[in-house]
Amino acid sequence: MNNSAPVAARTRGRPRGNPPTRESIVSAARALFLERGYRGTTLRAVAGAAGVDPALIAYHFGSKIACSRT
Repeated sequence: MNNSAPVAARTRGRPRGNPPTRESIVSAARALFLERGYRGTTLRAVAGAAGVDPALIAYHFGSKIACSRT
């Protein structure tokens, strides 16, 4: 028997409502760029730190380069 509560699956795509997604991505990217440097930071790491799907970075910024210039 498994009595643990089910874990909600992370959904793909844009989060519901109007969350500050772009600002979350920028904040996470800045922190990771400072900690790991530009080359050591991946889009997946930024997305994970921001709690978003990696596709949202391309949606909002187009690339890692555009994200680093914000």
